[in-house]
Amino acid sequence: MGRALYYIVSEGGRWIVRHSGADYPYLTRSTAISAAIDAARASGSRGHEAEVLIEGTNGAWSAEWVYGRDPYPQPS
Repeated sequence: MGRALYYIVSEGGRWIVRHSGADYPYLTRSTAISAAIDAARASGSRGHEAEVLIEGTNGAWSAEWVYGRDPYPQPS
């Protein structure tokens, strides 16, 4: 199976989760991260390599959560 990538970006005062060409808006960073991790976990359980990536202030992407490597649910 393919990779399931979930990108989290800040845009216009809200947070967006981008996946497969679609944008899903959230009011806070934490809700966007939680939603992306939930979706990535579901994709991973279906056999995809799933990863949540977040854009840093310098424009570089970093892995926030990776299926099979990080705990689910994410510890608070």
